[in-house]
Amino acid sequence: MTEFVIPDGITEIEDYTFSGCTSLTNVVIPHSVEGIGWGAFSGCTSLTSVVIPNSVAEIGESAFQNCKKLMEFVIPDGITEIEDYTFSGCTSLTNIVIPNSVAEIGESAFQNCKKLMEFVIPDGITEIEDYTFSGCASLTNVVIPHSVEGIGRGAFSGCTNLTNIPEKFYQFLDDDDFETIMLNIRKKQAESSEEIVESKEFPGFRKVDPSWLVARKKKNSPKGDYSYCSFRFRGYREEIDKLAQYLKDHSIDIVKEEKIKCDIVEIIIQATDIIPLLIKKFPALKVTGLAEDWYMRGVDTIYSASGYSYPTRISSNDGYCATQAYG
Repeated sequence: MTEFVIPDGITEIEDYTFSGCTSLTNVVIPHSVEGIGWGAFSGCTSLTSVVIPNSVAEIGESAFQNCKKLMEFVIPDGITEIEDYTFSGCTSLTNIVIPNSVAEIGESAFQNCKKLMEFVIPDGITEIEDYTFSGCASLTNVVIPHSVEGIGRGAFSGCTNLTNIPEKFYQFLDDDDFETIMLNIRKKQAESSEEIVESKEFPGFRKVDPSWLVARKKKNSPKGDYSYCSFRFRGYREEIDKLAQYLKDHSIDIVKEEKIKCDIVEIIIQATDIIPLLIKKFPALKVTGLAEDWYMRGVDTIYSASGYSYPTRISSNDGYCATQAYG
């Protein structure tokens, strides 16, 4: 069976009705249908086209799971939820239209949609569930509305080309997803660079643009808390005094000041939005980042033979992560 026309008057496509019909390429659904059951078309690996009428108010879990040749899909107005695994494994899906009526997108709903490149999450969605976009290797652009207040575990795992997650949502990402996004950003920056410059002062480290510097905020931290992130500025007393005066003028507190040796002094300050500016403004000073559970774009990058540089955690005895940056 390659095509099927559902008779007019049918109101429900029951659970698993066409599940495993691997030769089915096209199905016609009448306007009398109001609901599509769980797994109704799951495993229809040859299905390329299906038009869902606006009469449909509910599409069940896994309804189109593993429809590997399905390339486009329009969700009708009135649908309020995309349930768990609805389009999981639709490896050819490149375009999907989601109405603003959708208020919830379920776990693994688009998992392993390997050709999906863009996705607009409707305004009003408050949670991106676990593994929603896991394995979407071609995904480069996700529009996340301001209504989102949480991102589940592994929501973007395996999204090896995704770089545009707004920084305000970093706090919701789990560690693996956050690392994936940071690696993607660094890879993209490396590929777009005209040349790779290795620091003479720090052999093995790549010189970077300090404007890329980002410290990750913890999910439940007070506003302005950058995961206990701080920066050490080290140099000759004269340069440190200039920095200290600048910080005083801008009402930024010095956490600690310490004489290292001879005329070399180090001061520690908490991370602030002007750290990139300080790195540029005081180029004679060596800068070290110290933080608990964080990354910085363009900081602590390892220069590799392949021409890429990646952010890395460097463990120390006190359980912190130490990184070096230079402008």
